[in-house]
Amino acid sequence: QHCSGCGQRAARDRPVVYADRAGYTRLWHPSCFMCCECGEPLVDLIYFWKEGALMCGRHYCQSIRPRCLGCDELIFSETFLQEANGHAWHKEHLCCWLCGQSIRVQCGCDKRPSK
Repeated sequence: QHCSGCGQRAARDRPVVYADRAGYTRLWHPSCFMCCECGEPLVDLIYFWKEGALMCGRHYCQSIRPRCLGCDELIFSETFLQEANGHAWHKEHLCCWLCGQSIRVQCGCDKRPSK
């Protein structure tokens, strides 16, 4: 059989990894068992399977919920701000980090550090 990661033949005398959710017709060399998004190894064989691809927990969750550009956390609220370029924000995080003023309004922040 061939590795689903690199496509090379899996030697019979070497260990391979099977993923239940992928079915037992697919296997991976241990070094090829990695997230399709970030390329990080799926440590302790903890993986997510979505649309024929292996994913780490971070990227799987990010594929079903948006991630806030301000705090880097997943957004579970149904009310959030989505920009045309695809960036998402918690409503309270789309603001000036110095004064808290919404960045949709011209910030007259006098707290900016002077040069």
